[in-house]
Amino acid sequence: PYLAFVIYFPTLIQGPLTLSNEMLPQFGALYRNESGRVKPDIAGGFVLFTFGFAKKMLLADHFAPAVNFGFSSAPYLDLLTTLAVLISYAFQLYFDFSGYTDMALGISMMLGIQIPINFSRPFQAENIRDFWKRWHMTLMRFFTRYVYIPLGGSRRGGLRTALNILAVFLVSAIWHGSSLCYLLWGGINGIFVVLSHGMEKRRRNQKKEAAGEAQETVEGARKRAGIAGMAGRIQTFLLFLLTLIFFRSENLTQVGQLFSSLFRITFPGFFLRMVQTLDFPENYLFKQIAVRLLPQSGQNLVYLATFFLLMIVAFCLILAKKDACETVSSLSEAKWKSLPFALGVGVLFVYSLCSLTGVSTFLYFKF
Repeated sequence: PYLAFVIYFPTLIQGPLTLSNEMLPQFGALYRNESGRVKPDIAGGFVLFTFGFAKKMLLADHFAPAVNFGFSSAPYLDLLTTLAVLISYAFQLYFDFSGYTDMALGISMMLGIQIPINFSRPFQAENIRDFWKRWHMTLMRFFTRYVYIPLGGSRRGGLRTALNILAVFLVSAIWHGSSLCYLLWGGINGIFVVLSHGMEKRRRNQKKEAAGEAQETVEGARKRAGIAGMAGRIQTFLLFLLTLIFFRSENLTQVGQLFSSLFRITFPGFFLRMVQTLDFPENYLFKQIAVRLLPQSGQNLVYLATFFLLMIVAFCLILAKKDACETVSSLSEAKWKSLPFALGVGVLFVYSLCSLTGVSTFLYFKF
């Protein structure tokens, strides 16, 4: 069982990070063929694997050309193009990593092994602290157990808690790489989380103080909470985008160039050049039609449509009420046996497989 745990291939390279106490009993039960062990779920596992495969091939890899172009052209970018590149990189990173995780979870379901989830709709977090509780959850669990708690956690006062949080994010930065850009990325995220922790604590105290005052109507409270939640999600997303400048940049010079571009307003600037990198085989027929109808601007319209279609699909997925794992868990057995559903999953799998025309690596392999 221990050897199986160490070399378990779905999680070996990129996670999720598993603990021995949650995996060894399962491998032991599998080895002894115990009747109470988790039964393999071939249908559910294949559907989840297909969802993850599609995330990687149809979304993450399709955002990659725009991201590569943007960061390689950092000195020449403008505000619009830089925002588009950063959003594209956020989606590339998320769909690449969560796609791999879904594939690992799907394979494990087919083998009758339960592994922990690694993402829980992080872009719906209302503050940066909650965001990092939802992103790469098993890594945060690892650092909490082996760094944060041994340093004292939150048991030794506010200042010590803040220093412990900073230590966790600096260790996380070194985990990803030893460059100064990674250290700045970790330190800035640590500061954001400390500030978020302090603001959340202050809000709780304010609610306690206001508990004896007149209560507002239920409808008013819901409306206020909804507006605050939306504002929090937008703020968290923007903060995450800014930290990605440090995470993706090769050096501090590139960091400075990208931040400078946020204050440069030109139109269309490099935006059209960026979307022109989205030249996929699926666009061939549409380009031929567009060029015949609009010889001067037809191709650019196809590239723009491709970019905005990718963005719409990505935003719909990150704002959905259920992620891939929750969707698969909620589907009934009757759904598996539905012919239209089975055909849809099959088409998605084949389409994703056909998109694998060259070498496609996962971003987190290098970490």
